[in-house]
Formats: sequence, C-alpha cells, structure tokens
Amino acid sequence: MALSDLMTAFAEEVGLPDIELEEDGGARLVLGDDLEIDVFADVQGQGFSVIGVVGVLPDADREAAFQWMLAANVEGLGTGGAFLGFDPQRDEIVLRRHFPNTELAVSQFDRELAAFANALQTCRVRNDGGALGRQDDEAPPEEDDALQGPPSGIMV
Repeated sequence: MALSDLMTAFAEEVGLPDIELEEDGGARLVLGDDLEIDVFADVQGQGFSVIGVVGVLPDADREAAFQWMLAANVEGLGTGGAFLGFDPQRDEIVLRRHFPNTELAVSQFDRELAAFANALQTCRVRNDGGALGRQDDEAPPEEDDALQGPPSGIMV
C-alpha cells in the first residue's frame, strides 16, 4: 500500500474527508490546539516517518540537554520508540519515528500515531518545564495532560 493510500484510508476512518496530501502522500496532522505531526515518505521509498517539534533547545545548559536526548534515545525515556534529534537550522529538538513500510492496517497506524503523539507531548512537557537537561528523573505528565487514545483531535 502506498503512503497516500494509507493516509486516505486513515483520513476516512477518523473523519477527515478533506485531508490535503503532499506529493509524497504524506500530510501535516494537527492534534488538539498545537501538536503538529508531519507524516512523509522516505526519499528511498523505504517506508515513511512521522516527526514533531519538541521545542527550541534551551539556552541554558545545552550540554545537559544533549546528554538527556542521547540517553533517551538509548533507553527510550518517554520516547515511545521514537528518536530525539536536533535541527541546527531552526535550533529545535525534534522527535522522529521511522516505519520501514506502509503495510499497516489503518487501526494499527492510528494506535502508532497516538503513541507517537503521547511521546511527543511527554517530551514537550519536559522541555517546556525547563527540565529537558536535568539529570534527575521526572515523572511523566499526568494522564490528563498527555494525549490519550486515538488522535481524535486531528485537524488538517
């Protein structure tokens, strides 16, 4: 199944009949008020990725922030299997997850997207609270603060 087919089927399932797909079949999904997730095909045609901005890298103690990002990538600290990265052009921390192929059932894509959105929200809460570079363990956000279940607030 092509990414465009998966995205079209997903849009129909969650009630987004007017979804605008990019040339590669991906789209920008907006959950809630401000959680943007880009879905895009890999250039080599080997699956697709989802990516979201965690926030701007803190000015204070950037080294500690990078250490936390690296540790989170190794240990999966609140990333849900996705990886944190740094976009030097925008000075932003991003969360990205790769899917090796588009052979997913729509219900599985919905679950994976919800899990990614929860991980992105967890990382954003940690970054917005200024705790990204701290070495101590911080509790994840309360269930009311994180996105739960299928991403019912998706708007395109």
